Amino acid sequence: MTPYNPEYNVYPRNSRIDLGIHLARELLIDPVAKTAVISKAEGRGGWIKTRDVKELAIGGSSGNYIIELSTSIKDLDLATGQLAFFAIVLYSSNELVEYSSRLGLAYMLSIPIPPPETTSGGVLMDIADPEGDDDGAGGYGYPSNPAFQPGVFDLLRFTMIDQGDKLMLRFVFKNLGGNPWGGPNGWSLQQIHVYVKTTMPATGKKDTFGLGVEIAHGWHMALLVAPGWGTDPLPQGEKTALYYYDKDTPLVQNGVLKAYADQSTNSIIVEVSKQVLYDVENAGKWVIAVLVTSHDGYGENKIRSFTIGGGEWQVNVPAEYSLAILNGVLPKVLDVLAPTKQDQYSMLRSFNIDEKTPAQIYGVVYMITIYKPVLTPVITTTITSTTTITETIESTKTVTETTSQPVTIREVDTATSIGIGIVMLIIGFSTGYLFVKKASRK
Repeated sequence: MTPYNPEYNVYPRNSRIDLGIHLARELLIDPVAKTAVISKAEGRGGWIKTRDVKELAIGGSSGNYIIELSTSIKDLDLATGQLAFFAIVLYSSNELVEYSSRLGLAYMLSIPIPPPETTSGGVLMDIADPEGDDDGAGGYGYPSNPAFQPGVFDLLRFTMIDQGDKLMLRFVFKNLGGNPWGGPNGWSLQQIHVYVKTTMPATGKKDTFGLGVEIAHGWHMALLVAPGWGTDPLPQGEKTALYYYDKDTPLVQNGVLKAYADQSTNSIIVEVSKQVLYDVENAGKWVIAVLVTSHDGYGENKIRSFTIGGGEWQVNVPAEYSLAILNGVLPKVLDVLAPTKQDQYSMLRSFNIDEKTPAQIYGVVYMITIYKPVLTPVITTTITSTTTITETIESTKTVTETTSQPVTIREVDTATSIGIGIVMLIIGFSTGYLFVKKASRK
């Protein structure tokens, strides 16, 4: 691209109307000739044909055509993981008569990054989460705005794959809900927190970033996954970020930390270079807690508000949690990665209103089970001692006194067993287009 050849045109074919966007590619459909041609901008107003579209179906008649076609992202030379804007133009006898951006709006095309081949790496963790448990501690409801389609906060599966120089984390939802507000990472509604306890001996931290819960076993790394507006990391901004228990500054998404969506599989995918991870050689032994909440760029900590009765933009919380809200211990979580619904409900309801202590969340470990440290039972043993005192007056008598002294002994149960499962995950994927009308986000 040079000033003499910018590789885009200002105006569409046969017109001097400004569509409001730079025009780099053209898909020209002729319903009469039943042809579709892809061209690239010549840079000085002309168009250079690059290929014909073979998969084309045109029905109907003049003035009432029905057109269906299919082409690949590569055919349009669009960069994966980026956003492209487009407008639709209608011609009659080679004269432009109507265009979609006439009212000032262009359409947006989110170019997905093809999911990596999971068979090329080792599956370190693959956990299914129950369907229909996206009601938090029990009874939570979605905001009433239609953007919050059923299932958009219902996590169904978490997979972590070793891909050589990086780890790939995939979060599959029942319904990703499209990208109604044009999140740069390819989604708008979900916010995901991943708290990782490694095999390092350090205790780590227990607090979370605005969720109102604690990670019972502590964490050494926290991955906060967000739609990606702006430049600052969650929770100050809306970029995906990796936090460390022993550092004040997080790693903000960049070349070594990537986040994107695959709308065709309702998945959010994060890739993290091994160079920025602690204890990565023992990643298969990590304890991982995954929590899902509702993202709101205008909310505290960028989390949507949870209120009694809810509203158009608020998560609906039943009245039974009123005291939890008043005492600041309400979990602002809609789904937790756990083997059963009851596991999730038990953890999210473990807050204490009287003591104002937050709910305790446990992660999953070794692909199969929820992690809970073994409690050490206390056994009290009474030791009896006998003391003999001899006194001599006129005669000798023996007095025996018995005293009891309690001694506390802790017995540690080390008889824990962990089954190890081997999972073969084969994922096939198809890349689809996401057409979303540009809109303002709440």
